[in-house]
Amino acid sequence: MNSRAPFSPVSRSSGTSRRAPPTFDRTSGWVPVVPVPADAPRPPAAHFKLGRPIATWTYTDAAGDVLGHVLRFDVAGGEKVFRPLVFMRRTTREARAEWRWESWPTPRPLYGLRELAERPAAPVVITEGEKACDAARTLLLSAVVITSPNGSKSAAKSDWSMLRGRDVVIWPDADAAGFSYARAVARLVREAGATSVAVAMPPAGVTSGWDAADALAES
Repeated sequence: MNSRAPFSPVSRSSGTSRRAPPTFDRTSGWVPVVPVPADAPRPPAAHFKLGRPIATWTYTDAAGDVLGHVLRFDVAGGEKVFRPLVFMRRTTREARAEWRWESWPTPRPLYGLRELAERPAAPVVITEGEKACDAARTLLLSAVVITSPNGSKSAAKSDWSMLRGRDVVIWPDADAAGFSYARAVARLVREAGATSVAVAMPPAGVTSGWDAADALAES
């Protein structure tokens, strides 16, 4: 077992705010059908250009009903590509719903809403990305671990209202994008009414991009 601590909190703050009900942006012409109906067709097994995914993460609501998926594809040159897959219909109710390779309109759901609802008193850890989130869940059994969809630059497009009244620690990736994401999320969860917010720093000497998945591999 590696004795290096996964992260060490370096700053704390607190804040309160009123929770506003989420609303969907309908300007794209498509709106999500959420939760996905039980009689909906199965989502496609492969992307029309990227092929079959190497990983799929299912987003659910607080009751555990499916809201959609995020899939990872590895393409030529070692590039990682992520694509959301959401069941949607045209804004006219008569239109037939279908699976579409696009994200939820804002505000987007968090990955881990069911876990948040099931453990209302547990501390919350926020990682950058679903793979890191799953790894941190294995490492941090006493916490609820969540993340937001669509990468480090999209934190402001998610609905953080479920974190009102929660104690939060943000575990960023060990790179510039990760630290930027942590700063943005810290502000957003304070505005959402989190009881406390701590931003954590990776251990000294780790490689760029080190995250919870690396911590799990080292344990």
